[in-house]
Amino acid sequence: MIQLGIELEPLSPLIAHTWVMNAIFSRRYGEARERALQSLSVNPHLFLLHLWLGVTYLFEQKFDEAIQAIERAAELTAGKIPWVTGSLGHAHAFAGTPREALRLDGKSVRCDWLHFRVACR
Repeated sequence: MIQLGIELEPLSPLIAHTWVMNAIFSRRYGEARERALQSLSVNPHLFLLHLWLGVTYLFEQKFDEAIQAIERAAELTAGKIPWVTGSLGHAHAFAGTPREALRLDGKSVRCDWLHFRVACR
């Protein structure tokens, strides 16, 4: 079904989002990354593509790239979509920078608030 959508609307943001998401869930990270980057060249303001690109980079253990992509998604949503901001915190935790995750709201937050108890440095 996605293949038909790609053939009919190759530049559709919805098709791109679905394709990238399915590639990630199928563990085809190279395909997900390439399609996300290709689609972002056409739709640079689609926050979902930045988010999925960041998730792809997380699975590839490219943490700096993941944080950069998810930060862009958070910027595009003006920080108003909690699961995007939460994804950024998740990326920081995996990158070994949990204090950055705790500062996302611009306020100082106590380290023990982080529910999965990563070591704060």
